[in-house]
Amino acid sequence: MGWVVYAVRWVVWGAGSLLRRWRSRPAWVYIVVEAPPPAFDPPRPPFWRRFLTPRSGPSLRELGARLRRLAGDDKVQGLVLHLRPVPLSSADATALAGLVTELRGAGKRVVCWATGYTAGTYQVACAADEILLQPGGIVGTLGLAHTYLFLKETLDRVGVETDVIQVSPYKTAGDMLSKRTLTPEAREMANWLADSEFDERAAAIAGGRRIDGAQARALIDGSPYTDTKALELGAVDAVCSEEDLPQRLGSEPAPWEAARRRFWRPRPIRPGPFVGLLRIEGAIVDGQSQHPPVSPRSRCRCFCKSARAT
Repeated sequence: MGWVVYAVRWVVWGAGSLLRRWRSRPAWVYIVVEAPPPAFDPPRPPFWRRFLTPRSGPSLRELGARLRRLAGDDKVQGLVLHLRPVPLSSADATALAGLVTELRGAGKRVVCWATGYTAGTYQVACAADEILLQPGGIVGTLGLAHTYLFLKETLDRVGVETDVIQVSPYKTAGDMLSKRTLTPEAREMANWLADSEFDERAAAIAGGRRIDGAQARALIDGSPYTDTKALELGAVDAVCSEEDLPQRLGSEPAPWEAARRRFWRPRPIRPGPFVGLLRIEGAIVDGQSQHPPVSPRSRCRCFCKSARAT
């Protein structure tokens, strides 16, 4: 039965591929990143809820799949990545920059455009061929800051005592409840992590802007910048409004939602053994699972301890 379904899917895929080959495809595609992307897509809700709940933004996995579809189409010249001024973690910025680099490695141009850049979105933009800024926009503070919360004094005021067993000075998970400030060991680790993150950001800016490390650090230290100052210092390549993008690119970029039906789709997966990906969220406690992720009749062999996520 599996091979029959595969054959039908392959015929449908082949017919669709022939149809798409004859249809016109846009030279430039427009994708908006308006929220920090999760690593994976959330679980699909029930059918009746899909029309009631708003669709969230694409995950890193979905963005990677979109960019690979663009990379495999010879009619596509490039991608316009619209970066909203959202706070991106260092890990998210590095992952997005890696996807941009992968697309450029396939011979496509990538142009980043934004009304204003945060430290994270600017790190992503540095991986592109060109950085564009809206007139009147700014390149925000490119440095980094970490905040650490301590509740010891607050708990003392309300008469709550905490009992934390610390097996090592570098095991600082309980410091938020048992300490009033950073210990020397915790400060050592915090400084090491901050230095590592700062060096990674400076290296990304230096590579993207084609400057040396000292110039990249000076660019970070001198931020934020207005649009004219950013252009003068080479932090951006041009100041361009969204309405002027088609003239600069040579054609009107098509939003992904409108263009995706015209691009090729991956071939159907052949029947056979497969690897299942299980999302584990929340606290794991003892007990029988109320919502098993795999049907008892599924062919997937899973070897896992029964647990219930709350």
